[in-house]
Amino acid sequence: MEARHGNATGDVSCGEPKRIVMLPFLARGHLIHFVALAELLAARTPFAITLVSTPKNAQMMRSILDTATAAAITVVELPFCSTDHGLPDGVESSDAVPPALTLHVFHASESLQPAFERLISEGPSPVCVIGDIFTGWTIGVAEKLGVKHVTFLKSSAFGDLAAGTMWHHLPHRKTDSNEFELPGLPGLKLQRSQLTAALKAADGTDPFSAFVRKNVLTSLRSKIMICDTVEELEPKGIQQLRDASVGSVVFAMGPIMRRPSLAHWGRDFGITPERCSEWLDLHEPRAVLFVCFSAHNKVSAWQMKELALGLEASGHVFIWAVTPSRENAGAVEFSSESLPEGFEARVSGRKQGLVVRGWVPQHTILSHPATGAFLNHCGWHSVLESLRQGVPIIGWPMGADQFYISKELEEELGVGLELTRGQEAGVGREVVARVVGEVMGGKKGEELRKRAATASEALRTAAEDGGSSLRAVEEFAKTLVEGMAC
Repeated sequence: MEARHGNATGDVSCGEPKRIVMLPFLARGHLIHFVALAELLAARTPFAITLVSTPKNAQMMRSILDTATAAAITVVELPFCSTDHGLPDGVESSDAVPPALTLHVFHASESLQPAFERLISEGPSPVCVIGDIFTGWTIGVAEKLGVKHVTFLKSSAFGDLAAGTMWHHLPHRKTDSNEFELPGLPGLKLQRSQLTAALKAADGTDPFSAFVRKNVLTSLRSKIMICDTVEELEPKGIQQLRDASVGSVVFAMGPIMRRPSLAHWGRDFGITPERCSEWLDLHEPRAVLFVCFSAHNKVSAWQMKELALGLEASGHVFIWAVTPSRENAGAVEFSSESLPEGFEARVSGRKQGLVVRGWVPQHTILSHPATGAFLNHCGWHSVLESLRQGVPIIGWPMGADQFYISKELEEELGVGLELTRGQEAGVGREVVARVVGEVMGGKKGEELRKRAATASEALRTAAEDGGSSLRAVEEFAKTLVEGMAC
């Protein structure tokens, strides 16, 4: 897609193109999603785009811009000193710190406000500021300078709404029951096992609660929101978000990540795409289970062993991207000691499994006809990438909004089946073998694949010309143009 500044959604070309300024949170996934959104807006609207971040993050974003839209996108650096915020020297992302320092990154992101405000106030006023769910303070900057504000939600509409509702009300603290309802979402019940560690510890006055309530809840009150989802895929979740955000306009523009290579930027593959395809070519359609968790969602050594033995016992073929266990999270390479003795030799010898150390070309695997299901952590990007290929999900949610996404996949969309939940889950090999068997070879699997095929069609048509997501991009541009003076 080439960038266009002409008449994409109405003539605003009185002089230089009007600009949109975007500020992502300091985390790899957020930065990459903002680049993807910037490329989409540069290609489909008449606006120039300015991406803003700290020096190292800005350098990263410049390096991954698509040449087709790079001319319409400028990347600007804001001054930042990590050691001023209790972070190691040179660290500018939450991905580079242990969980104990995550809150330091949150607070460090707030320190960007003065420099960001100066950037917005200097030169021509932008048509809008697009902030992250974790940068709610950008709303105050936009209001002060008389600029429209937009919040970009990179998760599912339901996932972000449920997470915001949980932090706002902390309903689990008002009952001793294992199950509780979410205020404002009639009929929706959650269990304590679907709480993150931070939510379990939250009392509304702790530092994490203070940050979330100050930024996340503020972000969800923005007058304009962009969601990385599709109207036809998530109609109930999107409507619930609209109902909860009275007076706000919600634009569903997903799937926003149009370039598969973006998601894998900076990852060293443990296997080439060609080798992956060659191995998958050996198997029948829908016969292979793909197993992969994200960098932030690691299983423990004993969970890994039980998962391995369960996969083996299922008898189904699998490809598994293994990374260091939670106990060895800082290790550079994966240790075979985390797997049962002789496991790799057995599954390789009978051509049942391919164990890959490190990252794998996820798009190559999911788009191959041999892939029949995806066992993962229920991160929304991975979910969308899987459903785009008609591949159902076996869920093991471990944190953040993943618990709500897993619930939505199974109970609302009918495209997933939860294996277990939480980082401390007591998953056993027998359960793994049973669930894998149900999804890969049972009647349940047939039902999931039918629903996943429907979801695939919805995601594909939404992203085509005339589809709901591209219409949302056009309507978004018209909303920004309204009342705009040259």
